Amino acid sequence: MVSSLKYMVTERPHPIDAPLAVAVVPFLQLISDASHHVRRAAVVSLTAIVHQKPALVAASRDGAPPSLVALLPAVLENTVIRPDLIRTVDLGPFKHQVRALSGHAVSRHVHIAARC
Repeated sequence: MVSSLKYMVTERPHPIDAPLAVAVVPFLQLISDASHHVRRAAVVSLTAIVHQKPALVAASRDGAPPSLVALLPAVLENTVIRPDLIRTVDLGPFKHQVRALSGHAVSRHVHIAARC
């Protein structure tokens, strides 16, 4: 459900933009979910929204604080390298540490979203 947000956001104005602006923040708050799969989907959706329509998360509505400010602590929390997402691969005489793919993707998308 969270990953469907990135497909709803387009660069051109669309009638769905007004209802989407209200509904996007509760979905993006799943960035702090316990499951790294849900966190990854929320961060990928946030990255798509920031690139396509940044006003959905940056604009203040009805005197409320900007949505991105409320999401920023949870977004930055995902930049920390988590030891539970790192596994050691035995390559004969060598050992190599590999980050789980979804943990790496979350961190990568957080850095992309932070640059925008």
